[in-house]
Amino acid sequence: MKERTCPRCSVTKSHNFFYSSGVTKTGVDVYCKVCRRQYQQGRRLKISHYMNTRYANDPEYRARVLTKNKKHRTKKKNAANDAVAYALKKERLVRQPCEQCGEKKAIAHHEDYDKPLDVVWLCRPCHYTHHNPEKIHV
Repeated sequence: MKERTCPRCSVTKSHNFFYSSGVTKTGVDVYCKVCRRQYQQGRRLKISHYMNTRYANDPEYRARVLTKNKKHRTKKKNAANDAVAYALKKERLVRQPCEQCGEKKAIAHHEDYDKPLDVVWLCRPCHYTHHNPEKIHV
């Protein structure tokens, strides 16, 4: 059985104690599983502390996170998007080209979330322009 020395703990161990890796020549990770886990846990804590601090102190960042986070979208919007996805899957609704420019790859835009299957098909640039008329997306 092949062995390798972990540079972090300086212990020689069998390849079974290392995660597999397609990057290294030996096919196993540089660090043993125990050291890799400790490193990842410390890194995760450091990143979460940084993100929590930034979230608490930067109102612009907090607003951006809340708008991007799907958990904070309205229930009507979620329900409408889910209804369109289900209708497309069951072929009750057929994806159409963009109604403004004719691009084949289009997404469903809801004018009213109370009518979930009443959608306007827009490509991404046209959809962006629809929501931001002062900015022209090229």
